[in-house]
Amino acid sequence: MCFVAIAIGSHPTFPFVVAANRDELYGRDAKVLHFWPAPGRFAAGKDLIGGGTWLGLSAKGNFAALTNCKSASRSSKPGLKSRGDLIKNFLTEQPELLDSLRSGSIIEGPEFGGFNLIVGTTQALRVFSNADQSVAAFNTGIRAFSNHPITQPWPKTVHGEVEFQQILSEENKGGRLISRLFEFLGNQKPYEASGTSKHSGDLASRIQRTIFIAGETYGTRASTVILVDHSGQAAMLERSYGALGAPLSETSLTLEIEALQRA
Repeated sequence: MCFVAIAIGSHPTFPFVVAANRDELYGRDAKVLHFWPAPGRFAAGKDLIGGGTWLGLSAKGNFAALTNCKSASRSSKPGLKSRGDLIKNFLTEQPELLDSLRSGSIIEGPEFGGFNLIVGTTQALRVFSNADQSVAAFNTGIRAFSNHPITQPWPKTVHGEVEFQQILSEENKGGRLISRLFEFLGNQKPYEASGTSKHSGDLASRIQRTIFIAGETYGTRASTVILVDHSGQAAMLERSYGALGAPLSETSLTLEIEALQRA
């Protein structure tokens, strides 16, 4: 997952909104958004190599997303354990992971490659980054995340937050909001970095500045939009892509979040 924009309490109809792109090698097998069989009821895609996932939402209202990340002290390369297991284990409420999140020790261990891990509920999240050893609360407002330490924003997260907020302020109805968010996620035009007049054209530079990557071997594999209304009705929509951004499939799921329905 290379871009995740999240809004909590920032839209009159949908108090929880997510717009996210997963960037990965096209040759890495994955299953599209679906309901996992057990335990619990949650929807997510599945990495068929590592067995985990990159983003998911459960019927209990638990949400998790992850981006790979690197810093001077942490490599973005895979570690001894799959980062995708962090999402799967959170959504299935594995005690060992939950304990490490409560204590904050999840950011200290050497077994994972660099990550930004966003976990919690549709009402309150926490962000853990082992790349810059940080833990932060995210309970309201708008945030965007990508493959960099959260204290060092990239052009696409800086500009992306602004555009995401503008879309939310302009669109109240679900259908039009969904269309605008997919247009937003499909933007292949690189953003400019403040104070920079020239950029290299290599992939690393484009990834930092572009929300949708359309490469030959690596690029945006899936775009996901999640809307959760005040009654707990969640709409989850995913579009998947192949090389050069070619559309492959569309998936739409609905989920009833129990905690919000009881509120």
